[in-house]
Amino acid sequence: MKQKAGTTGSYVRFEHIGLNLHDPQAATEWYCKNLGMKVVRNPPGQNVFFVADAGGHMMLELYYNPKSPVLDYVSVEHLSVHISFVVDNLEVVRARVIAAGATSVGDIASTATGDKIANLRDPWGVPIQFVQRVESML
Repeated sequence: MKQKAGTTGSYVRFEHIGLNLHDPQAATEWYCKNLGMKVVRNPPGQNVFFVADAGGHMMLELYYNPKSPVLDYVSVEHLSVHISFVVDNLEVVRARVIAAGATSVGDIASTATGDKIANLRDPWGVPIQFVQRVESML
């Protein structure tokens, strides 16, 4: 059941994850071109891009704020934090994003339940993960 925000005080859902990057426009273009995401908001005169997944379930806010440090994403352990995407063909998506500048972090792994997982880093070093589930979790 979809509730209107603010009507009961109990409505809470994920909306976005924000990433401070030196070049958010280039990152936005990469995520749109290679992961099928789309820009849903880019306030005029601001270096801020909200990009949503193709299903409109979740967004990334890609921005540059010089008043806050940009994390050294490459030094962030990929199993400590990552952005995970559900995919329908892990091998194809993985190969496509590697060809587009992502780097692999190990081989494709399989879980005890048969799910496939691939860990990578986008061209800015942000840890990303692709998961091909045997059964959807949501």
